[in-house]
Amino acid sequence: MDFTDQHKASKQLSRHMDRLKAVGSAETVNIRRLLSFINNMPTCKCISFIPTGSKAEGFDFDTSDTDIMWVLNMVIVIQEYQDIPDGNKTVFSMDNTDCRPGFTLLKLRHLYQYASTSITHALQSIKNALYISSKKILRHMLQPGDDLHGPCSRLTCQCSKHHETDRAFSFHCRSWPDGLSDFRSRTKYCIWPSQHLVNHIVQGGCHFVAIGDKHSDLFGMQWRISFAKAEKCLVTSFSHVQLKTYALLKIFLKEVIERDTIVKDLLCSYFMKTIVFHAIGHSESSLWVDENLLHCFQLCFSMLLEFVQTGYCPNYFISAQNMFLSKVFGRNREKLLLVLGRHESMGLMCLNHCPSLARIFDCPAYDENTHLDRLHQDGIIFDLNRVSPCRNIYVVAKIINMVFSASTNETFHDLARLYLVNALIETSKRAIGNLEHTLVRSNKVRYSQIKKHRRRLQILSTISVCRGQLALATFYYNTGCYNKACDAADQVAY
Repeated sequence: MDFTDQHKASKQLSRHMDRLKAVGSAETVNIRRLLSFINNMPTCKCISFIPTGSKAEGFDFDTSDTDIMWVLNMVIVIQEYQDIPDGNKTVFSMDNTDCRPGFTLLKLRHLYQYASTSITHALQSIKNALYISSKKILRHMLQPGDDLHGPCSRLTCQCSKHHETDRAFSFHCRSWPDGLSDFRSRTKYCIWPSQHLVNHIVQGGCHFVAIGDKHSDLFGMQWRISFAKAEKCLVTSFSHVQLKTYALLKIFLKEVIERDTIVKDLLCSYFMKTIVFHAIGHSESSLWVDENLLHCFQLCFSMLLEFVQTGYCPNYFISAQNMFLSKVFGRNREKLLLVLGRHESMGLMCLNHCPSLARIFDCPAYDENTHLDRLHQDGIIFDLNRVSPCRNIYVVAKIINMVFSASTNETFHDLARLYLVNALIETSKRAIGNLEHTLVRSNKVRYSQIKKHRRRLQILSTISVCRGQLALATFYYNTGCYNKACDAADQVAY
């Protein structure tokens, strides 16, 4: 890669990353995010799903796992001074006694009479009060084939040993923990994130995942405060150049730094994301443009080097929490400084060691509607066909309305229509399956149900002619309307 003209090289690199399967154009990234949202719609009231990690952020790295936070809705966490808000849920309050920043104990305030055994068996007495053990509940939540991976249960896909799903079990706290997090006060006068975004994040509260502080004697009892949902909001607010800077750091970490065995497990993508948060918050918005992409990378790399030199990487939401405390200290910090210093001495030439960035200048001129980018999007749309859609037609309608209200992008509209078709197909299958039960009810109930099923199937038949008409034909056959069944089947032939 020729870096003599840094602005020109930045533009070329930016165009190259728009073509990379792992990154893609802004439109492709947004489609992936929409697909991730749709694919993780809640299927029951007891559990909510929050997709996290690279895939939820809009990336498509081959080495990325599927990360999902499972929120147990029958449990809530409150501040120590707050009153119990809901008697129909188990309630815990935060107790930060003898806990480092970022960790807390969860003290039982109210036990729901129908609380699951996973909760009751994980309770443990400490100083005449009951607390819930993160270690015990994680063991209770394990399913056959799962392995423990930090606060997650990891399931390896049988069809591919390289594809793993990490499930982190968590509790939700509806209020923002100002006593622990300085995020709201620290960002009060910042250009980024905006006060509107800060208020939105604060209103969403935080979560608690089942992992304690390894440096504490209460490790098995403690819970880590998770701002995964807030982080998704921040990443979603990135401009595409800021997102590409983040991607560039991830690529450099995976393809260069982690290939050096002496420092392989010392850094992680979460550190890179935190550094981008700090970098954007301490710079002008005018910096983050295509012709400055390399400069943005250098800014973040310099910040990483500074954090390693001081041995202190502040968590973006809890600046008193040093994320380097577990791994990047002592001899490990010295090794990492040596490796990073070697790459810093190369300047921007260090990026030439990334296989993903090779042959950048062999690419043709960029066009927003390039064939390769369309292939990426087509592949995503194909994946959507395999998503099991929510069978609650009201939830589906809410998703469709959200997509059409929030965007004028025709690709998004097509995705929403495709999801609607898939949801209607699932609904029609259930409608046909329910006919057997409908027939044993009273005539009034029977005719009401048949009319509702028929209306849904008729809607489907106007959107998806082949599958819709066949489903309608099956419906008519099951209800004894054989002539109508033949007419509907004939429509497919024509």
